[in-house]
Amino acid sequence: MKVRDKEQPGLPTSRAELMDHARTGQLALPDAIKAMRRATGLKQAPFAKMFGLTVRQLSELENGRANPTLATLDRIGRAFNFTVGFVPAPAPTAVRRAPESRDPIPAPPDYEVNQDW
Repeated sequence: MKVRDKEQPGLPTSRAELMDHARTGQLALPDAIKAMRRATGLKQAPFAKMFGLTVRQLSELENGRANPTLATLDRIGRAFNFTVGFVPAPAPTAVRRAPESRDPIPAPPDYEVNQDW
């Protein structure tokens, strides 16, 4: 059975686009794996073989149904000069506005960001 590689709008299709998406924080699992493969122009089978994966494992990675090991992510990432790590999320806003008024209301205590880390 042949599986078609469906185009997904918004995914980078070249190495330059891939790097731009990574730099701007727009590249996250599982789309990152599919974007990396697409940037190489390879189908699933040859890409999976390059990294010692089965086509099924790669498909599960690309569709968010797998729990890859750090070693697997590192092996794939190194080919694109990526490292595996945590990326900080955008800081939450310190003040929220009530929907029915324009008066600011204080953010809850859990919105505080500790800058002393």
